[in-house]
Amino acid sequence: MKPSGKKQPSLFAPPASAQPLAARMRPATLEEFLGQEHLLGPGKALGELIRRGEVSSMIFWGPPGSGKTTLAFLIARYTEREFVPFSAVTEGVPRVREIIAEAEERLAQYGRRTILFCDEIHRFNRAQQDAFLPHVERGTIALIGATTENPSFEITGALLSRTRVFVLEPLTEEHIKDLLLRALRDEERGLGRLKLTLEDDALALLCREADGDARRALQALEAAAEYVTGSAGRDAGSRSRAPADAKGRTHAVRREDPEQPRGPETGGAEEQGRTRAFRREDPERPQGPRAAAQEAGSPPRSSPTPSRNGSPSTTRAARSTTTSSARSTRPCAARTPTAPSTGSRG
Repeated sequence: MKPSGKKQPSLFAPPASAQPLAARMRPATLEEFLGQEHLLGPGKALGELIRRGEVSSMIFWGPPGSGKTTLAFLIARYTEREFVPFSAVTEGVPRVREIIAEAEERLAQYGRRTILFCDEIHRFNRAQQDAFLPHVERGTIALIGATTENPSFEITGALLSRTRVFVLEPLTEEHIKDLLLRALRDEERGLGRLKLTLEDDALALLCREADGDARRALQALEAAAEYVTGSAGRDAGSRSRAPADAKGRTHAVRREDPEQPRGPETGGAEEQGRTRAFRREDPERPQGPRAAAQEAGSPPRSSPTPSRNGSPSTTRAARSTTTSSARSTRPCAARTPTAPSTGSRG
């Protein structure tokens, strides 16, 4: 009997409501997939191959959050193949052999092909990558590798000659905006049951700070929803909700104002702690106590001790001078000369 395309849910698997927002909002169809129009648009190579069900082994090269894992899952769904995820970070060649054996048995008994999705494939060395070669060559599996590194340097030439490389681009701010608004409206998988709204400046901030990463944007939105409501849509109504006014929602995702006074009396420490979770630190901004003193308007104190960056000879000379001065000022006790003993021999 040929197995159906949908697996039975496991009794020990976590419910869908317990998954992060990024996992719940994963696209289920190509129409829901955002971005990568140069690959999936009308008349494009990858989109036509997926719709015709004629996919072969390939490598997806793109930044984090660009949709590599989701696209591999959609390929397996559209082509009615078994999707087996595999991580090159936590698993090795023995697990590859088990997957190959299961794929051969599945193909022999049911005629169902297998897609082996290898995440972070660049973490495999040359010998480990060669373990895929005979099975990709025979067509036992269709290998889909995902990497954030240049395949020309991280993937062996033998494996590259048997696969096709597709380059995924970061999502644009418009794509991120559509994704966030979809998550706010979706009552089944997203945050629609919470009836939240996002102000324009907060939405623009999330789209800009996401830097083309859909996962990062959804994580920030989920954290902001948890800050406002305490539930983020996973168990809406089971926890007490905080007042969700417009000011609170904006502060949950807004970059801190550099001109705003800071300190416990003004709430600056609390505001800074909230906003740090939703933005990256400015790499050009000076850090440390000296920078804080300069921002406050007071000159930094000069340290009396030699710095660590000083030369070893300067530090060594300072130590020797201190030691010699301490010895010269130490009081010396008067010594009484003693006569040598004249004991008789024998």
